[in-house]
Amino acid sequence: LGLLYTIPFVVHNCFDRYVIALIPLCALWMSSSDERTPSPSEPASPAPAPSSLAWSGRLLFLALFAWVSVVGTHDMFEWNRARWSLLGELEAAGIAADRIDGGFEYNGSRLYRENFTPPPEKSWWWVVDDEYVVAFGPLPGYDVIARRPYRRWIDGSTRDVVVLRRLP
Repeated sequence: LGLLYTIPFVVHNCFDRYVIALIPLCALWMSSSDERTPSPSEPASPAPAPSSLAWSGRLLFLALFAWVSVVGTHDMFEWNRARWSLLGELEAAGIAADRIDGGFEYNGSRLYRENFTPPPEKSWWWVVDDEYVVAFGPLPGYDVIARRPYRRWIDGSTRDVVVLRRLP
């Protein structure tokens, strides 16, 4: 059941927060034994050793989780490297941070204010003016003015982070 839950996330876009719900189930499965509970009338006997098939399945599952962790971390770092590179280019071009929607980390680190009230139709993360947006792809009302590719290990694809500029 847990594997069926995981498959769509691995195939489409795998983020670790989607598989966190499986951790307690996996821990329970990994710690369970293969023995059956004897009835009260049966004499106690030594517990049988887990089968090699059970251990193989458990090791395979651990390897899959380790692989998803490493690959997911790599992909997140690559995406962030591309995003921050584009944000640095915008700043180097003299574009003020209050004209950029660069995401929570960017806007929060540059424009945080205690009692900030976002303008209508703007993101809540301290976006003052979203003339420039750094995103995964095109958005309605914006032109793509720059791209930065990054390589994903999860599916072997290359994707782009883009800088968008609002149309007049």
